[in-house]
Amino acid sequence: MKCVMCRTSFKAERDDALTCSGRCRVAYHRWLREITPPWPKPPPGGFQLAAIDLPLSWDAYSPKGEGRSPQSKYPTLEPRTCIRVLRPMLAPISRGGLMAGHCRTEWWVYGPRRQPGREVQFRVALEQIIKGCGFFYSTESLAWIKVEEIGTGELAGWVRPGKIFSTGKTTRKGVENMLGAKRGSGIPIRDHGVDQRVFALKAVHSEKPDEAYHRLERLYGDVHRLELSVLGSSRIFRLS
Repeated sequence: MKCVMCRTSFKAERDDALTCSGRCRVAYHRWLREITPPWPKPPPGGFQLAAIDLPLSWDAYSPKGEGRSPQSKYPTLEPRTCIRVLRPMLAPISRGGLMAGHCRTEWWVYGPRRQPGREVQFRVALEQIIKGCGFFYSTESLAWIKVEEIGTGELAGWVRPGKIFSTGKTTRKGVENMLGAKRGSGIPIRDHGVDQRVFALKAVHSEKPDEAYHRLERLYGDVHRLELSVLGSSRIFRLS
């Protein structure tokens, strides 16, 4: 195991150990305080829905691939640190968190993170984080299909896929999924006619299409919502 601060290999005495020494442990907790954004004031009863873009890294197979990786664009976290940052926020409001007791979370996940091997494994990363934050996977909610051009006016509904320059050890990835999880009973579905497919232009790194969030509004209705998105600076998440 490697220390998350100094990257030195060490033999952990506990399963949840992340640092190799007391000095690294102090530095790690100081760093966590620095990257954790100020919490918003929760509404009465807490937020019922949270959309989360995880700042996970993955290992590339070449310098060219590394240049397209998340860690080359903004600070990233390994899964256990994601849990340390997110779990207090996503806890029920009755336990000092921001969320309602019965609520839903929607998690963006990119193709390479779902593949085994050198890249961050889906089961190890995302499912570990979802469960570690007190939620249980329930469904694949949305699929953002990245396109080069979208028709408007009389051409509404027409799309041009264009070339895909994304990463991928096998096929080139042009889809990003949003996976749904819930705590307790979750929240009711208000519109069963929402299309899972979101055709939207590829944006800058970590930026998600507005249409995806409009779909969530239709799906769950006018509930108290929280968005945790990756921020390209020393702070990992932006809350809105």
